[in-house]
Amino acid sequence: MKLIIDSGATKADWCLTDGMDIVREFKTDGMNVSVLSEADIAGIIMEGAVAVGNRPVTEVHLYAAGLIEGTSA
Repeated sequence: MKLIIDSGATKADWCLTDGMDIVREFKTDGMNVSVLSEADIAGIIMEGAVAVGNRPVTEVHLYAAGLIEGTSA
């Protein structure tokens, strides 16, 4: 399964897909990774993990405010 997370600063849209069909869609608080603490980001990700449940996720694609490709924190 593939998990796609599209997050702005105020809300994040999550989509779990098996490649052909959408298995689950839900929303959480947004993640601007350049301003939130690690604890805040972890809390949002845990909320998403609970919503995904025990489904086997093989890919995660995260698009988030404040996330710049090729950099590390």
